[in-house]
Amino acid sequence: MSKSITIAIKSGTSFSDIERLYDILENSGTSINLKLPLKLAYGGAFGIGSALIQLIGSWSRSPLLGSLISYSSTSGDIIFEHMLENPHGLIATYMSRKIIGKQKQRIDRTNLLRHAEKRVEAMHAGEFKNTIKGPGVFLACFAGAKKEFLLPFYKHPDTSGVRGTSDFLHLTEDILFSCDHKFKDSMPSDWLKNIAVLIRELFENTNDHATQEEKNRNFTWIYPNVRGLLARKTIIYSGERLDIFKDGASALAFSKLLTRSAKSSVPMIEITVFDFGPGIANRYLSVQEPLRELIKIPVEEERKIVIDAFSLGSSTKKGNGVGVGLDSVVKSLGRLDAFVRLRTGRLCLWQDFSRGTQDIDLVHYFPKRHELACATGTTFSILIPVN
Repeated sequence: MSKSITIAIKSGTSFSDIERLYDILENSGTSINLKLPLKLAYGGAFGIGSALIQLIGSWSRSPLLGSLISYSSTSGDIIFEHMLENPHGLIATYMSRKIIGKQKQRIDRTNLLRHAEKRVEAMHAGEFKNTIKGPGVFLACFAGAKKEFLLPFYKHPDTSGVRGTSDFLHLTEDILFSCDHKFKDSMPSDWLKNIAVLIRELFENTNDHATQEEKNRNFTWIYPNVRGLLARKTIIYSGERLDIFKDGASALAFSKLLTRSAKSSVPMIEITVFDFGPGIANRYLSVQEPLRELIKIPVEEERKIVIDAFSLGSSTKKGNGVGVGLDSVVKSLGRLDAFVRLRTGRLCLWQDFSRGTQDIDLVHYFPKRHELACATGTTFSILIPVN
């Protein structure tokens, strides 16, 4: 058996490519090194960047975790500093136990992350233009960091300190303005409120799920975890960009959007809320049925648990709370004609809410393969067409 293998992720990676890498993680039987590109095609739009971030989280949880390494570069180990400029690079650096430089030397993670301090400070201070390259917003809560509880999300530095509805309304205005300054003046007030509901309820859900593992162990700097948000403006062009998916569900949904709009392009707001916690079904089982293991239940039962989490009165939270947050998310998705892609546990699900439906009916994203390799955490990627 070889000592290790290396997964080399290309800039033009697709959802299908990423799922193949999950299979390697699950079945390799040896340690796995990760090699990341500095940039992703189209800036990682349409949820590709978010899917890569979740893969990185899953890689970091593997008992056979290897090293973070870089593609060859004339800039040598400075390439790692450049990697920090992108969300996937910053998260991979934080989540890695071992980073290996060009000369095979070990690079200190804490020292390397100091190059990202200004970016994290911009997140904390709400200076969104400095959180990501190009128009958009990247807000990440790094477990155990001095500024883990970002002020845009928390009124005080504690998991109970998530801000209220009015604060998230202002936050949403700032996020959308950072994606495109024209949105602030042109968006209808009900459109803005529904996006604010999405962001707040999904973040509150990830705050509940992702600050502890299913066995109540807290995430820390030594046992790392990330929860956060990515937002950007993206544009779907007729026929030009649909080939990047290399799978059917997204291309079909976006083709329908183009057909309905009768335009050659459709501008969209892309919002992703993600975490490296236990995942929806795993959290439910740890609370409601702790003797059952996720990998031992049928995948369709896992899908039912996930769908039920969106129903009024259902909950994956501890205590006596009910799942009214995710019920509100469904209503908002319908009002926004949104497209949602969800990756959690062994599932990748999607739904097109573009005809105003307010019923949850998440179906398998890959129709020929319902059960996937198990992913760490939960990623909600939402695309909202802008009229």
